[in-house]
Amino acid sequence: MAVVLPVPVPASSAESGMAESASSMVGAQPASGTGSRGARSVELAITYIERHFAERIALERLAGLAHLSLCRFATVFRRQVGMSPYRYVCSTRIRHAQDLLRQGHPASVVAGEVGFFDQSHFSRHFKSHCGMTPGEYAARARDGKGRAAASSTPVQLGARPKTHPAV
Repeated sequence: MAVVLPVPVPASSAESGMAESASSMVGAQPASGTGSRGARSVELAITYIERHFAERIALERLAGLAHLSLCRFATVFRRQVGMSPYRYVCSTRIRHAQDLLRQGHPASVVAGEVGFFDQSHFSRHFKSHCGMTPGEYAARARDGKGRAAASSTPVQLGARPKTHPAV
């Protein structure tokens, strides 16, 4: 099993940061028929994804957290966030992978740390999302060129946090 990279952030800022991230992803105008319950449901799902991105995340689990049917949850999530839950999970994993690559961690380690099945799976998603391979991104970060050189909070390799056994 891969070792998860917990992001060391003070508890108070972690909570407010995740809530802020969830609120910014969820539009101010709920889609018709979703109401504020739908927006809160999506915020709960986004918070869960942000905390558990490196684990297997089942759509059923997210729908359960939102107290919505599977089909309804997928529809509400897509309307509120602008992408499917699966795409959002992949984007979250890629964002965390970028942080690790900028810190100099090898792509072969990063792939497992952020929840991808293997390095090939990771590389395909990374290139699709960023327009370059993880190796190219890391090289640009080392050279200080482009978006790859952006500063970020250091992420440390660490033990996998305790998780829900069904996810």
